[in-house]
Amino acid sequence: MDKMVQKVRVDANRTPEPSYGLIDSQSVKTINSNENRGFDGGKK
Repeated sequence: MDKMVQKVRVDANRTPEPSYGLIDSQSVKTINSNENRGFDGGKK
């Protein structure tokens, strides 16, 4: 797959390797994911 991506990029007059990448903030897990959020009255 990597070789095919490189070929497509070269055919489009681009460098074979991308110069940067983007990460969607929704896909990045945070350290504080187990943090309590709000109050659940049904648990009391």
